[in-house]
Amino acid sequence: MLPVTHPKSILILGFTIAVAACSPEEPSPGNAGDEGLAAAGQLGPPGPAAVTDPADYEIVVTPEILPDAMVRLNMTTNIPGVIEVMAGLSLQGQAPDDVWIGKSERVRLTAGTGEVMLSTEDLPTGRYDAEVSFYPRWGPQDERSRESGITHELRATAPLDLVGSGEAASDAQFKLDSQRWVMENVGMGDPWVPNDWTQRFGAYEELMVDRGNPDILKAYYFPRLDMTLIVNILRDEISIWREGRAHR
Repeated sequence: MLPVTHPKSILILGFTIAVAACSPEEPSPGNAGDEGLAAAGQLGPPGPAAVTDPADYEIVVTPEILPDAMVRLNMTTNIPGVIEVMAGLSLQGQAPDDVWIGKSERVRLTAGTGEVMLSTEDLPTGRYDAEVSFYPRWGPQDERSRESGITHELRATAPLDLVGSGEAASDAQFKLDSQRWVMENVGMGDPWVPNDWTQRFGAYEELMVDRGNPDILKAYYFPRLDMTLIVNILRDEISIWREGRAHR
């Protein structure tokens, strides 16, 4: 499931239509006048077909892979009015306790349609699910959608393969899960046992330190982990960990 986030911004379009009194020679609202407005494109989209049973509401997502590492998610629904949903991409095959790989945004759908553009350049290569989720607690945004009678969540998915950053999904998952382990379990003063670290995270590279006594403090960077440990070799203890390559 996609994590719920707060909207970055919402654009609300307001408009007013003045209706003149009808004379016998003028078309009355709801017949020829509406047909003329529709032909001129002034009535806007017709919206989804009416639903009498709330159980029949549905939502659909159709992903479209674009150049320059972009994906467009096209979404349709038969919920009337204006709603908001969570829409995004989620890597397939993740375990429940894995660090989630994907991205999501809160998106507005009006008259049954909406779309969002997502960059994939920071996502690893792999098979993903395009996802859209509607939550009745906060999804309805106007009177029509609130009066629709829908009280249940809706979710739709569609698979797609992404090149993304080019990093293998398995490597990215290992890195993120391992970083979380270090952040949750390693602290200042913990013993430095090189064999334990190399068995778990692979070989490390020694980097130059630019603060403190280099004969006592060493910087060890683990490429698979993408983290650096600053180690006090005189005491055989970890002074601090850093994300990425670090020299202090």
